[in-house]
Amino acid sequence: TLTQSISEGLDCPTYQAATCGYIIQTSQNTGGITTDGLDLSASYLLKLADFGKVRFGLHSQYVMDYRLQTYTGGPQLSLDGRFNQGFQPVIRYQQVLSADWSRDNVGAGLVNHYLSKYQDYAPDGSGNIVNVGSYSIWNAYFSYKAMPGLKLVGGINNLFNTNPPFSNQNQNWQSGYNSVFSSPLGRAYYLRGTYSF
Repeated sequence: TLTQSISEGLDCPTYQAATCGYIIQTSQNTGGITTDGLDLSASYLLKLADFGKVRFGLHSQYVMDYRLQTYTGGPQLSLDGRFNQGFQPVIRYQQVLSADWSRDNVGAGLVNHYLSKYQDYAPDGSGNIVNVGSYSIWNAYFSYKAMPGLKLVGGINNLFNTNPPFSNQNQNWQSGYNSVFSSPLGRAYYLRGTYSF
């Protein structure tokens, strides 16, 4: 609430109206999210006798419905697989698929991160709805326990040098892709060591 004029604000008896001349902007906990979907996690350990063991894993999520209400009584905005009134979409299907091998003091692994397509923020020049393509990244690593307490890990992120899918949105500081779901970084190598005692 604002006072109607500067002169009214100057004459405001502050002992009678604590908010006279000020804006009241009280925080409120309103609105909400309604969602339903399926989560699946599975793993399998394969023992190879003298050749070590391999563990396979899958962690996935499928969103059937996701609705956001920004304030009480407001519209239910559907975000499953699409932008809506500037809000980022919720990916319908995503998964992490992994295979890890280990034997004695060595190990190696391969991990895939996958995100399904979604409806882009803006239509094309003809007004047609455009989808942002799916995004799949593979990472690989090798580990070696050199001595008790010392572990060395080297790997490659974005093994196949995959570019992010094009997105015609301006909701973040960059353009041409959506940094919420993808990365412009190409293939990257890393090496790290950890020592615990």
